[in-house]
Amino acid sequence: MTHTRMRTLGATLVAAMATSTVLGTGLTLDTARAAEAAPAERQSAQAAQTAQTARATETTRTADARRDDGPTRAERILGVARAQADDVYRYGAAGPDAFDCSGFTQFVFRNAVGEALPHSSAAQVDRTQRVTPAEARPGDLVFFYDGGGVYHVGIYAGDGYMWNAANSEADVERTKIWTDQRFFGRVR
Repeated sequence: MTHTRMRTLGATLVAAMATSTVLGTGLTLDTARAAEAAPAERQSAQAAQTAQTARATETTRTADARRDDGPTRAERILGVARAQADDVYRYGAAGPDAFDCSGFTQFVFRNAVGEALPHSSAAQVDRTQRVTPAEARPGDLVFFYDGGGVYHVGIYAGDGYMWNAANSEADVERTKIWTDQRFFGRVR
């Protein structure tokens, strides 16, 4: 070994022993730095994991808030129905400013919840599941019948009321259900 090389090796050993003595651990400087860095890296990794979990939780809360704070299906249906109040009745019309009974329900369901109902009260019966009066909820359809079958449809508003376009003497309005010859259907 050359003299210069031995001096360099000796200086390195002296530096390592000095570092070891200063640190009081017997560790080399690189080992001590690595030991110090490991908790910092762990803390950094833990902080990143915590931030990721917080973001995921916030995303879930935001989605839940939208679900909880947004209008329900019934509210959307009744909101669109209410917005048509006082629009005129016209046989065969399906909106946006004039309606017959099934044209009104067709328009409301298409615009409120994206459901494509046929333009016929009798055909709309086939798109529903019958529910009892006790099970009926706002937003369900109310069908009126007589010996000849279904002749009228409206949207149940709750508490014995409905939204409908009944005839040329009454524009779109919220009215009391006027007969017991009716049944309820929930659009499926």
